[in-house]
Amino acid sequence: MSIKRIAKRIATAGIVSITLIGLAGCGGEGSSGDGASSAAPEVRVVVTGDVESTLNTSGAIYCGAGEGSDPDFMFELYAMSPPEGMNMRLDRDLAPGTHPIVGSGDDARDRGADAYFYYTGPDRTRFDLVDDGTINIENMPTAQGEMLVASIEAEVSDDDGAAISFTADLNVAAGRQTFDECP
Repeated sequence: MSIKRIAKRIATAGIVSITLIGLAGCGGEGSSGDGASSAAPEVRVVVTGDVESTLNTSGAIYCGAGEGSDPDFMFELYAMSPPEGMNMRLDRDLAPGTHPIVGSGDDARDRGADAYFYYTGPDRTRFDLVDDGTINIENMPTAQGEMLVASIEAEVSDDDGAAISFTADLNVAAGRQTFDECP
């Protein structure tokens, strides 16, 4: 084989490699060309009302000691795609079923609520006052790798009175750190 032919094959292999790396960075497995994931997201949030948005993102669960009137140990879920995101804390020992949920800015949070959250909209507005809301837990993790499967429905407002209808579907695996920090 001639040196010219070898050089041409190396150049072709390089171009193919760069193209594949570029395609992987633009979408990759489980993603369509428009940036939307074709795989089910771990966290899906739909907001309507004074803010209209759909957030599909991954989530992470951590565990830590409760504070104030919180239950002894709380799971904390982070789901973010800045500037938008949600943060939720719930009693680690909640059983499957439907439970009331309050906002992190609600007075009820300070009276020992089992579950509370806030949502930050795409314009960085923080919605943390729940007028009415529930979390329906289908599965609560008890070991690493188990899933938190739940849904939230709530009517939420911000300090200035802007109101949204908030729904979230959660399907997040508990990592090792979720249980390392909780006895």
